[in-house]
Amino acid sequence: MQKDTIEITLENQTLKNTKNLMFFSTLAYIICSFVSAFSLLGAIGLLACVIMGLVGLYRFSKLAQTFVFKYCCFIFLAVFAYVLSSGFVLLLALDNPFHSLLFAIGGFVIVAIVCVYWAYCIAFEMSALTGRKEFITAFKLYMGGLVGILALIITNESTKAVSIEQSGVSLYASYYVVFNSFAFMMLAVMLLAQILVALGIYRIEKIIVKNPQSSA
Repeated sequence: MQKDTIEITLENQTLKNTKNLMFFSTLAYIICSFVSAFSLLGAIGLLACVIMGLVGLYRFSKLAQTFVFKYCCFIFLAVFAYVLSSGFVLLLALDNPFHSLLFAIGGFVIVAIVCVYWAYCIAFEMSALTGRKEFITAFKLYMGGLVGILALIITNESTKAVSIEQSGVSLYASYYVVFNSFAFMMLAVMLLAQILVALGIYRIEKIIVKNPQSSA
């Protein structure tokens, strides 16, 4: 009777090479995230890191017989389709901005929910395959930071207007300090999540995959 699962360790050269590719592309992505804000070369490097990471993820998915690469592609396609369709609707509905705004908000909510679900599936699957909790922890941290940033963006303008109208510039200055501090903290949380992903990849020693020869 064949076992339902098998272990693939780093003695497998494919897993070792794939792990190294994913780790170094993730590490380079984190570094290029800072540089890309200041130079075109950094942005090009960021794109190269994404491509390298996808190649590594594809090889990992093929070896582990999992859906993580497919779901990652779904996320990219969903975001691209949303941006493209929103721009198209905006051009067609210039005479009725309310409808275009409604479409943009509704589409954003739907895409966000679907992408968060796919991202959760990826993180959960990576943790299950590798036995590393860093991936699911990174997902929780990143989502927390992202929600915090979105909450800041939504409340920023209204709070700023009320601060200036009711109490003048001094209160707005205080709010500005608090806003920047909280935004920096949320960005730090998201950065920590990315570092955790790199750490999780670095600590991969084996993966547990379904045995293709096991009986049904």
